[in-house]
Amino acid sequence: QLQGGLDMGTVDADRLKFDHLFSEWERETMFAANVPMMTWHPNFNQIVGMGETAAPFLYEKLVAGSSITGIGAMLWDIFQDGPNATHIAGKTDKLRELWLTWLEQKLYRGSE
Repeated sequence: QLQGGLDMGTVDADRLKFDHLFSEWERETMFAANVPMMTWHPNFNQIVGMGETAAPFLYEKLVAGSSITGIGAMLWDIFQDGPNATHIAGKTDKLRELWLTWLEQKLYRGSE
């Protein structure tokens, strides 16, 4: 078991589920022309349905360079919150940095 009583089997199952859903979603939406095309994919909703369990996995995908547009939409739907990014519209590197910082504070605050 992990700290907090989490079972490694559950974490592994969540990881496998996420990896399958995300890789299929990413492959099938990589050429999507707009955000609605990304968010209407059934795997988008399944990932969002995983709730905060998916957040650390999405963080890893952001670090690895996956689409900030799609991941930002997933994170917003999961948390109903996010960084204020109106001042950097269209600047994907800055948006990625904002989301990474926001997620680090959300996921790892108080764990030190």
